[in-house]
Amino acid sequence: MITTVTLNAAIDKTYYLPGFLPGRVSRVQRMVAEAGGKGINVSRVIRRLGRPVTATGFIGGANGVWIAERLSRQDVPHDFVTVDGESRICLNIIEETSGTSTELLEPGPVITPEAMEQLAGKLEGLAARSRVVCFSGGLPRGVPADYYAQLIRVAKSQGPPSFWIRAERRSVRESGRSRTSSSRTKRSWRSCCG
Repeated sequence: MITTVTLNAAIDKTYYLPGFLPGRVSRVQRMVAEAGGKGINVSRVIRRLGRPVTATGFIGGANGVWIAERLSRQDVPHDFVTVDGESRICLNIIEETSGTSTELLEPGPVITPEAMEQLAGKLEGLAARSRVVCFSGGLPRGVPADYYAQLIRVAKSQGPPSFWIRAERRSVRESGRSRTSSSRTKRSWRSCCG
């Protein structure tokens, strides 16, 4: 099994409009919504490749419920820590005539020390059953800069290699021998995941 960690899960919404002018009412022609956050996106791809995966991290509020339900409908197993507040919505406005993209990104919930401790405990159990643990995405509010490093140490204590994709460098340096996205990571990924 592969475990993915998404600390700031989101509903990714894309609005398609023929034209977009700030300060005016715009009618959306088409809307697409998907459970998002970089680790969740990794989980979806792993599942489509037919590999076992579990997505974990933080979700909150009605948006968090929607994220979990969406993943369940897509047959992506998940085991999140539920927190107070609302998981974020990331809105992408596509102006179809010009191809211009405008993004509006909510911050997401503030994570408490208790929730961080709960996720570390959950990750310990998941890592013990995993061949790989993949950390991906940015840090939510309330989380210290070295939190990814803390989680990587928890995962590594259970044995599986940990991979870090598109995360903040300062935390990677503090995590010891975890790997960032590189050609070496890609070779290891292929040997593990086909």
